[in-house]
Amino acid sequence: MIKSTLKNRISIIVSIYNNLDNLELILLALEKQTVKCFEVIVSEDNNSQKTVDFITNARKRFSYLIKHISQEDKGFRKTMALNKSVMASDCDYLIFLDGDCVPHRRLVESYLTYLTPTTICIARRCYIDKSLTLRLYETKNLQLLSVFNILIHAKRLGHAFYRSPKVLKPKLFKRTMRAIIGCNWGTYKQNILDVNGYDEDFVLAGEGEDFDIEWRLRCLNKFSFLNIKHQAITYHLYHEANYSHGDIAASSKVSAMKREAGVSFCKNGIGKYKIV
Repeated sequence: MIKSTLKNRISIIVSIYNNLDNLELILLALEKQTVKCFEVIVSEDNNSQKTVDFITNARKRFSYLIKHISQEDKGFRKTMALNKSVMASDCDYLIFLDGDCVPHRRLVESYLTYLTPTTICIARRCYIDKSLTLRLYETKNLQLLSVFNILIHAKRLGHAFYRSPKVLKPKLFKRTMRAIIGCNWGTYKQNILDVNGYDEDFVLAGEGEDFDIEWRLRCLNKFSFLNIKHQAITYHLYHEANYSHGDIAASSKVSAMKREAGVSFCKNGIGKYKIV
């Protein structure tokens, strides 16, 4: 097991918008991590008093430090919240999780095993169905994420089960392969700063901001993109789609324009924020 030292502390940035049932399950799962050397930053694209009250109570219940970054709800501004959260981190490494993805107990351990300043780690998620999601909400019992239940109630089972790196070692993503999905990835903090963070020109839900930051990091041409999907497992909780095909198309158009411009250091990024 990795020793919990200041050198390998890591910030886990959890993006949320309103759903505290999801956040409760995520925090419970983080309490059960095999490695206890992290802080949690709740990155809220809103400024709900309910979230403030929830986190005040959560700080009394959980053993790790919980920070809270929020902002006025003016539409989709996830990238802005993420940039503020990166600046709030006092750790060398960052893990990004979406607020609908519950981590496996070895997730932090896996990231700390493989992250280096020049290795960006990316993982994936399996999809839990509605019935199991509702049972998790009702009971708060993470033991429901058993092999038996996952086999019956989940999709994308290739992303669902932990496999020791002694059995299945991580592989590099080829340059032609999509790598970063914002729900589950990690990097050295300075790498985010070197491309000026997330581009806040992305103001529609979808995947545009993820494509964009991957492209800009690849432009620096100094990273290995490592696929640790069999070690850093997350369980995606069921919900209806919260973005449209039109949103995706619009974000893709913005992303294509950015790539054509060829600027890896985005203009509307993290540089405007001060360290919290």
